[in-house]
Amino acid sequence: MGEHCHADANCTNLDGSHHCYCLPGYSGDGVECHDVNECSNSTLNNCHSNASCNNTKGSFVCSCNLGYSGDGVVCSDINECDSNIHNCDGNASCTNTNGSFSCMCHQGFSGSDVNCSGMNLHIFS
Repeated sequence: MGEHCHADANCTNLDGSHHCYCLPGYSGDGVECHDVNECSNSTLNNCHSNASCNNTKGSFVCSCNLGYSGDGVVCSDINECDSNIHNCDGNASCTNTNGSFSCMCHQGFSGSDVNCSGMNLHIFS
């Protein structure tokens, strides 16, 4: 009995023999095939710099990071301020940043920027 090809390999029939070769996304000699982790080497995947790479069996999937939208190959910043998906207090201004946003209490208010309160003003006569 000769060599049998691995489940993750193809077989080419040769005159009186055969040749095994691993499928794309796998490495080995065809009799033994191992998944290639495309995410461990950025030259093996096309994920955007603002995306994460998730290895799958024989392939990979790109997903945009939090604060970005797209298909993982192309990711664009989400403007949380324009989209009104921020948690800034009503007495604070929202400033978009790459992948996030920041809040700043308006003049005359203080707090954590997500919870601004009016300052106590004392009037002296």
